[in-house]
Amino acid sequence: MAIVTTGMHLDQRYGLLTVGLLGTIWGLSSVPYLSDTGDRLVGIASNVSHAPLFAALTFCWFKTVAGGPAVSWPGFGTAFLAATVSAVLDEWHQSFVPGRYASINDLLVDAVGIGGMLVALGVTAAYRARTRLT
Repeated sequence: MAIVTTGMHLDQRYGLLTVGLLGTIWGLSSVPYLSDTGDRLVGIASNVSHAPLFAALTFCWFKTVAGGPAVSWPGFGTAFLAATVSAVLDEWHQSFVPGRYASINDLLVDAVGIGGMLVALGVTAAYRARTRLT
């Protein structure tokens, strides 16, 4: 089930998944005093979890806007922009939660997840295109 718009396809199923993941991220960011637990392992796990979480979000954004079989540069660009804006808004939101704060380090870890997923999607698309030609 895809909606065709100006050169991009909006996949409603992945759109719902994206909204659900955004809600999950918002909920996790709303947990107060997470950094004040005193448990260093909790802090490390919380920070490291940003990469796979934002990789998944990037995948969902990409599949939402480029839901068709063809991979397009506008799909990559839109997924990058949407995931990056989501990461920035997540950090901004955390700055209002008691005991939480916005962090450039978290944004960098988010960027690793976003970039890693875009590279994986690009490599996969190139491989598929190459195997179709042979």
